[in-house]
Amino acid sequence: MPTLHNPTTATMPVTRREALAEVARRHDLALIEDDVYGFLLDAPLPPLAHFAPERAFYITSASKSLMPALRVGYVHAPKAQVEPIAAAVRATIYSAPPLMARIAARWIADGTAARLAEEKRAETRRRNQMARRILPGFAADPAAPHLWVTLPEPWRADDFVATARRRGVGIIPAAAFAVTRQPPEAVRICLGAQTTADRVERGLTQLAELLASPPERYLSVV
Repeated sequence: MPTLHNPTTATMPVTRREALAEVARRHDLALIEDDVYGFLLDAPLPPLAHFAPERAFYITSASKSLMPALRVGYVHAPKAQVEPIAAAVRATIYSAPPLMARIAARWIADGTAARLAEEKRAETRRRNQMARRILPGFAADPAAPHLWVTLPEPWRADDFVATARRRGVGIIPAAAFAVTRQPPEAVRICLGAQTTADRVERGLTQLAELLASPPERYLSVV
Protein backbone atom coordinates (compact mmCIF):
# COMPACT_ATOMS: atom_id res chain seq x y z
CA MET A 1 0.00 0.00 0.00
CA PRO A 2 2.48 2.65 -1.16
CA THR A 3 0.08 5.62 -1.00
CA LEU A 4 -1.39 6.76 2.35
CA HIS A 5 -0.59 3.43 3.95
CA ASN A 6 -3.10 2.03 6.40
CA PRO A 7 -2.48 2.56 9.32
CA THR A 8 0.69 4.70 9.26
CA THR A 9 -0.42 7.21 6.51
CA ALA A 10 3.07 6.94 4.92
CA THR A 11 3.43 7.50 1.17
CA MET A 12 6.32 5.89 -0.68
CA PRO A 13 8.35 8.38 -2.75
CA VAL A 14 8.93 7.81 -6.45
CA THR A 15 12.58 6.80 -5.97
CA ARG A 16 11.52 4.09 -3.51
CA ARG A 17 8.85 2.84 -5.92
CA GLU A 18 11.41 2.57 -8.68
CA ALA A 19 13.80 0.69 -6.40
CA LEU A 20 11.08 -1.71 -5.24
CA ALA A 21 10.09 -2.45 -8.83
CA GLU A 22 13.72 -3.21 -9.67
CA VAL A 23 14.04 -5.60 -6.72
CA ALA A 24 10.87 -7.40 -7.80
CA ARG A 25 12.17 -7.67 -11.37
CA ARG A 26 15.58 -8.94 -10.23
CA HIS A 27 14.07 -11.67 -8.05
CA ASP A 28 11.08 -12.46 -10.31
CA LEU A 29 8.49 -11.38 -7.73
CA ALA A 30 4.92 -10.22 -8.20
CA LEU A 31 3.85 -6.79 -6.92
CA ILE A 32 0.31 -6.52 -5.55
CA GLU A 33 -0.60 -2.88 -4.99
CA ASP A 34 -3.61 -1.66 -3.01
CA ASP A 35 -4.33 1.93 -4.09
CA VAL A 36 -7.76 2.60 -2.58
CA TYR A 37 -6.53 5.90 -1.06
CA GLY A 38 -4.55 7.13 -4.04
CA PHE A 39 -7.38 9.42 -5.16
CA LEU A 40 -6.94 11.52 -2.00
CA LEU A 41 -3.66 13.03 -3.19
CA ASP A 42 -3.96 16.28 -5.12
CA ALA A 43 -1.16 15.08 -7.40
CA PRO A 44 -1.21 11.25 -7.44
CA LEU A 45 2.14 9.49 -7.72
CA PRO A 46 2.75 6.85 -10.41
CA PRO A 47 1.78 3.38 -9.16
CA LEU A 48 4.20 0.48 -8.88
CA ALA A 49 2.60 -0.92 -12.03
CA HIS A 50 4.04 2.04 -13.92
CA PHE A 51 7.59 0.88 -13.15
CA ALA A 52 7.05 -2.88 -13.53
CA PRO A 53 3.92 -3.44 -15.64
CA GLU A 54 4.90 -7.01 -16.50
CA ARG A 55 4.61 -8.16 -12.85
CA ALA A 56 2.39 -5.66 -11.06
CA PHE A 57 -1.24 -6.12 -10.00
CA TYR A 58 -2.90 -2.75 -9.36
CA ILE A 59 -6.07 -2.90 -7.24
CA THR A 60 -8.52 -0.15 -6.32
CA SER A 61 -12.17 0.23 -5.39
CA ALA A 62 -15.15 2.55 -5.80
CA SER A 63 -16.22 2.08 -2.19
CA LYS A 64 -13.52 4.47 -0.89
CA SER A 65 -13.50 7.09 -3.62
CA LEU A 66 -17.25 7.23 -4.38
CA MET A 67 -19.44 5.68 -1.68
CA PRO A 68 -19.17 2.74 0.75
CA ALA A 69 -22.27 1.03 -0.64
CA LEU A 70 -20.78 0.85 -4.14
CA ARG A 71 -18.93 -2.46 -3.72
CA VAL A 72 -17.06 -2.56 -7.00
CA GLY A 73 -13.34 -3.28 -7.26
CA TYR A 74 -10.92 -3.04 -10.16
CA VAL A 75 -7.66 -4.82 -10.93
CA HIS A 76 -5.13 -4.00 -13.63
CA ALA A 77 -2.86 -6.98 -14.26
CA PRO A 78 -0.22 -8.19 -16.71
CA LYS A 79 -1.90 -9.41 -19.90
CA ALA A 80 -0.92 -13.05 -19.27
CA GLN A 81 -2.64 -12.98 -15.87
CA VAL A 82 -5.98 -11.47 -16.90
CA GLU A 83 -7.66 -14.78 -17.74
CA PRO A 84 -6.48 -16.59 -14.57
CA ILE A 85 -7.78 -13.67 -12.50
CA ALA A 86 -11.11 -13.74 -14.34
CA ALA A 87 -11.34 -17.50 -13.70
CA ALA A 88 -10.67 -16.96 -9.99
CA VAL A 89 -13.41 -14.32 -9.83
CA ARG A 90 -15.88 -16.65 -11.53
CA ALA A 91 -15.00 -19.46 -9.12
CA THR A 92 -15.42 -17.34 -6.00
CA ILE A 93 -17.93 -14.51 -6.41
CA TYR A 94 -18.99 -15.16 -10.04
CA SER A 95 -18.97 -11.47 -10.91
CA ALA A 96 -19.17 -7.97 -9.53
CA PRO A 97 -22.78 -6.89 -8.80
CA PRO A 98 -24.00 -5.85 -12.27
CA LEU A 99 -26.08 -2.89 -11.11
CA MET A 100 -23.22 -1.48 -9.02
CA ALA A 101 -20.78 -1.96 -11.88
CA ARG A 102 -23.17 -0.12 -14.20
CA ILE A 103 -23.57 2.77 -11.76
CA ALA A 104 -19.81 3.09 -11.31
CA ALA A 105 -19.20 2.99 -15.07
CA ARG A 106 -21.85 5.67 -15.72
CA TRP A 107 -20.53 7.93 -12.97
CA ILE A 108 -16.99 7.62 -14.35
CA ALA A 109 -18.21 8.47 -17.86
CA ASP A 110 -20.41 11.44 -16.94
CA GLY A 111 -18.05 13.09 -14.45
CA THR A 112 -19.97 12.26 -11.27
CA ALA A 113 -17.10 10.08 -10.03
CA ALA A 114 -14.57 12.89 -10.43
CA ARG A 115 -16.86 15.31 -8.56
CA LEU A 116 -17.44 12.89 -5.67
CA ALA A 117 -13.73 12.14 -5.39
CA GLU A 118 -12.94 15.86 -5.25
CA GLU A 119 -15.56 16.39 -2.54
CA LYS A 120 -14.05 13.53 -0.53
CA ARG A 121 -10.56 14.99 -0.91
CA ALA A 122 -11.73 18.35 0.40
CA GLU A 123 -13.70 16.88 3.31
CA THR A 124 -10.82 14.60 4.30
CA ARG A 125 -8.44 17.57 4.44
CA ARG A 126 -10.93 19.57 6.52
CA ARG A 127 -11.23 16.73 9.03
CA ASN A 128 -7.47 16.28 9.09
CA GLN A 129 -6.98 19.96 9.86
CA MET A 130 -9.53 19.65 12.64
CA ALA A 131 -7.63 16.70 14.07
CA ARG A 132 -4.38 18.64 14.04
CA ARG A 133 -6.05 21.44 15.98
CA ILE A 134 -7.53 19.12 18.59
CA LEU A 135 -4.75 16.52 18.76
CA PRO A 136 -1.46 18.38 18.16
CA GLY A 137 1.84 16.60 17.89
CA PHE A 138 1.06 13.46 15.90
CA ALA A 139 2.59 12.61 12.53
CA ALA A 140 0.18 12.00 9.65
CA ASP A 141 -0.23 12.95 6.02
CA PRO A 142 -2.78 15.80 5.76
CA ALA A 143 -4.49 13.92 2.90
CA ALA A 144 -4.99 10.71 4.91
CA PRO A 145 -8.44 9.56 6.06
CA HIS A 146 -7.00 8.27 9.32
CA LEU A 147 -4.41 9.18 11.97
CA TRP A 148 -1.60 7.13 13.45
CA VAL A 149 -0.98 8.27 17.01
CA THR A 150 1.90 7.05 19.18
CA LEU A 151 0.68 7.16 22.76
CA PRO A 152 2.55 9.03 25.50
CA GLU A 153 3.78 7.25 28.60
CA PRO A 154 2.30 5.57 30.58
CA TRP A 155 -0.59 4.77 28.22
CA ARG A 156 -0.73 1.32 26.65
CA ALA A 157 -2.63 0.90 23.42
CA ASP A 158 -5.07 -1.73 24.70
CA ASP A 159 -5.95 0.35 27.77
CA PHE A 160 -6.37 3.50 25.70
CA VAL A 161 -8.68 1.74 23.22
CA ALA A 162 -10.78 0.23 26.03
CA THR A 163 -11.11 3.56 27.86
CA ALA A 164 -12.02 5.38 24.66
CA ARG A 165 -14.67 2.78 23.88
CA ARG A 166 -16.27 3.34 27.29
CA ARG A 167 -16.57 6.99 26.27
CA GLY A 168 -18.24 6.02 23.02
CA VAL A 169 -15.23 6.39 20.72
CA GLY A 170 -14.05 3.42 18.66
CA ILE A 171 -10.37 3.30 17.63
CA ILE A 172 -8.01 0.45 16.71
CA PRO A 173 -4.77 -0.57 18.50
CA ALA A 174 -1.53 -1.17 16.66
CA ALA A 175 -1.76 -4.88 17.49
CA ALA A 176 -4.57 -5.25 14.93
CA PHE A 177 -2.08 -4.39 12.16
CA ALA A 178 1.12 -5.86 13.61
CA VAL A 179 3.19 -8.60 12.05
CA THR A 180 5.39 -8.96 15.14
CA ARG A 181 4.61 -10.00 18.71
CA GLN A 182 5.59 -6.59 20.11
CA PRO A 183 3.57 -3.89 18.36
CA PRO A 184 4.16 -0.22 19.21
CA GLU A 185 1.98 1.55 21.74
CA ALA A 186 -0.02 3.34 19.07
CA VAL A 187 -3.56 3.58 17.74
CA ARG A 188 -5.27 4.30 14.45
CA ILE A 189 -8.05 6.90 14.47
CA CYS A 190 -10.41 6.85 11.50
CA LEU A 191 -11.66 10.24 10.33
CA GLY A 192 -14.02 9.08 7.60
CA ALA A 193 -16.33 6.56 9.24
CA GLN A 194 -18.69 9.15 10.73
CA THR A 195 -21.12 10.92 8.43
CA THR A 196 -20.72 14.38 9.97
CA ALA A 197 -17.68 16.42 10.95
CA ASP A 198 -19.40 17.36 14.23
CA ARG A 199 -19.36 13.74 15.39
CA VAL A 200 -15.71 13.43 14.41
CA GLU A 201 -14.92 16.58 16.40
CA ARG A 202 -16.68 15.24 19.50
CA GLY A 203 -14.77 11.98 19.27
CA LEU A 204 -11.42 13.73 18.81
CA THR A 205 -12.13 15.97 21.79
CA GLN A 206 -12.79 12.91 23.95
CA LEU A 207 -9.48 11.40 22.81
CA ALA A 208 -7.60 14.64 23.49
CA GLU A 209 -8.93 14.65 27.05
CA LEU A 210 -7.79 11.06 27.49
CA LEU A 211 -4.30 11.80 26.18
CA ALA A 212 -4.00 14.66 28.65
CA SER A 213 -4.90 12.46 31.61
CA PRO A 214 -3.22 9.42 33.20
CA PRO A 215 -4.67 5.98 32.47
CA GLU A 216 -7.15 4.45 34.85
CA ARG A 217 -5.71 1.86 37.21
CA TYR A 218 -7.35 -1.53 37.19
CA LEU A 219 -7.17 -3.28 40.55
CA SER A 220 -8.14 -6.94 40.61
CA VAL A 221 -9.64 -8.57 43.68
CA VAL A 222 -7.72 -11.66 44.77
